[in-house]
Amino acid sequence: MIVFKLYWKIIKKNAFVFVVYLGIFLLVTILTAQSLTRNNTKYEDIKVRVALYDEDNTSLTKNIKDYLYDYVVFKDIDRNKVDDAFFYREVEVIAIIPPGFTDKFLNNEEVSINIKVLPESTKAFTFEQIINKYLNLVRVYQNNNLVSDYHSEIKEILKQEASVTLPETTLENYTIVHFFYNYVAYVVFALISTIMGSIMVTLKSTDIRRRNNIGRLSNRKLNLVLLLCNTLFGVGLLSVLILLSFILYKDSIFNIKTLYIIINCLIYTITIISLTYFIISLFESRQTVGAIGNVLSLGSAFITGVFIPQEFMNKGILKLAQFFPNFWYIKVNYYIAEVTKFNFRVLQPAFEAFLVQIIMTVVFIILSLVISKRKQLAEL
Repeated sequence: MIVFKLYWKIIKKNAFVFVVYLGIFLLVTILTAQSLTRNNTKYEDIKVRVALYDEDNTSLTKNIKDYLYDYVVFKDIDRNKVDDAFFYREVEVIAIIPPGFTDKFLNNEEVSINIKVLPESTKAFTFEQIINKYLNLVRVYQNNNLVSDYHSEIKEILKQEASVTLPETTLENYTIVHFFYNYVAYVVFALISTIMGSIMVTLKSTDIRRRNNIGRLSNRKLNLVLLLCNTLFGVGLLSVLILLSFILYKDSIFNIKTLYIIINCLIYTITIISLTYFIISLFESRQTVGAIGNVLSLGSAFITGVFIPQEFMNKGILKLAQFFPNFWYIKVNYYIAEVTKFNFRVLQPAFEAFLVQIIMTVVFIILSLVISKRKQLAEL
């Protein structure tokens, strides 16, 4: 009971660190959630800033410019200053219609509009598409002698495009919840390694261990009490984060997906507790334990998929990431977020990831007890 009270007394002294981490986590989550919840269910063409120079000046080129008015924003920039405007991103596309363009085009000769685009601009593809659509129809009308005044008719045809609507579904709404619980991996690792590390280093210092060796409290009982306290702390931390998710995302969180992700969170939290226990058994310096905890929590977050989706990661990095519990935790989260049916066969990959985390937990605990026992014998 004395150890139990002392443990929570030390936690109170570290309450500031706990609150700071939670505050940062909540702030980042809310800001990201706002960007994810923007209404993206309506498709709209993006207008490109274009500097167009017509060196052919024919009825066809004038028609092209008239057609483009509905799709681009023309910038009237002096030809001698256009490169500066391009450099400073005042325009994203420079288009030059060369002399003789119309004659070559109508004679089915190879000819093109000279287009210069910003390397990183994705909008330029839209510009090239709308020009090609117009010119392709002009060629069809011209080759088949359909009508003489084809410009107005082509404009009407090209306006009759399919209306694209992205339906709102529970799967899309769950993206925010998915992001929240992905980020929980870093918060749990960082807080447990920082606070638990500080507490355990204090309680496992050489002087305290020697006093316990001559007291009635055995080393085994001390470890069991500390393991219970650490588990309660981890579950308490996880409960706070889960409660936050229910408050923030009450409209989309009450489903079976969340249940499996919470189970994943619980297994992951226990694994992180055992990993931190293992780190503490190796090192006795509070600064060393804190530094290793920070490096592992932040470093693993980058390579396991917490901050960067696993699908964008290098295969070599992902192989290294498999040695961290975060990787399996994130893997389950991604899988659960995409699953639509829930049965043993479908969830088998998730159960396998659960098993990997449980095996890691057992290995870390066994290694910690072995190292702790050896250190105790070395001091006798």
